[in-house]
Amino acid sequence: MWRGSSRGSGSTDNGSQARPGGARLLLQNQLEGVKAAAAIGIVVKVNTVVIPELNGAQVKEIAACVRSLGARVFNPVPLIPRGMFKHMEAPSQSFMEEIRQKCRPVIPVFGKCKQCRADAEGIPGKEVCI
Repeated sequence: MWRGSSRGSGSTDNGSQARPGGARLLLQNQLEGVKAAAAIGIVVKVNTVVIPELNGAQVKEIAACVRSLGARVFNPVPLIPRGMFKHMEAPSQSFMEEIRQKCRPVIPVFGKCKQCRADAEGIPGKEVCI
């Protein structure tokens, strides 16, 4: 079962140093939260930002992991290259469709969504889904 990658040195693109083990602790807490929420009957939807060169090959494993913890819906979201990720390429529409197709046998995939970001427009539940 996917439990995160041991890749990475702990440093970021801008030269700052991340706290050793910080990402692992964050991931552990998120996975425990999914399990705890599902255990008390909350319908859990997990969003995963797809960054082809970082996690593109692991998205199906991520979907399977969160499904095994009780998540009911999975939403792979394409990267919007900004900030420290501005040098990375956003996944193509065909790549995202391939990801969704791979994940569908594992967990229901949320596919009627505008890009779920702070720059989205409209009132939740009242905008037209595309």
